[in-house]
Amino acid sequence: MKIRVYRELIKLSVREFVIYRMTATLTVLFGLMFYGIELLAGVVYYQFTDSIMGMTRNDYMILITTANIIQMGYELLFVTSHERLEDAIIEGELDYALIRPVNSFFYYAFQRIDIASGVGLLVSVAFLCFFLRGTALTGIRVAGYIVGLFLGIWMLFLVNHNIVMLSFWVEKSSKIAGIPEYLFELASRPRGIYPSILVWILSYILPFFTAIHCPIEMLSNKGSVMGVAYYLLFLVIVSAITYLLWNKGLKKYASAS
Repeated sequence: MKIRVYRELIKLSVREFVIYRMTATLTVLFGLMFYGIELLAGVVYYQFTDSIMGMTRNDYMILITTANIIQMGYELLFVTSHERLEDAIIEGELDYALIRPVNSFFYYAFQRIDIASGVGLLVSVAFLCFFLRGTALTGIRVAGYIVGLFLGIWMLFLVNHNIVMLSFWVEKSSKIAGIPEYLFELASRPRGIYPSILVWILSYILPFFTAIHCPIEMLSNKGSVMGVAYYLLFLVIVSAITYLLWNKGLKKYASAS
């Protein structure tokens, strides 16, 4: 029964992609354009030097590409659901999800997929393979990188989901919805360019730096065991808190019907 429910959601996402294909096409084009601008900026930065703060041009390209893969992965899996969730909470339209024979938290988390973002994701992966050419890789390192990507996607989901869930208690949580995206964009740059206090905040309080650098460190086998352990503990604790807040929010939820 649960598998059938999620299969229906995937079919619905495909139908929406076909119906709104012009919007989807523009989403793909703008996503590729912004990523292209990032790549072009990297070429400009390294036009007259081989290294900036110990980071080569190829290192920089891998950094921004990894960040883009995590961003596109989040948008593929979660962004459409988050865009719908705030209005559903405020307008009392969660009933349909609550009566389904599935866990309501995961139902709304994976309610839709954004196929257009999947195109940007594939393009980013293709560029990553290009930037990694000639790099000595092992199966374990590649597996660690992939796991790190999924952890980064989940991290981005948790932060955004908690902001959307504020709608259970206050209206217009969308006013601060852009903050995680802004912080994530900051973290997609080399850590050395920022003040130490900001690096500390984005490494331990809201570990966006860790989310982006963890996959890369897995790939190069330079990761800190303690750093990875802290990151995993953070994700476990925040996941539990997010789930508890969702259930508390449902108790305050008022149906429109």
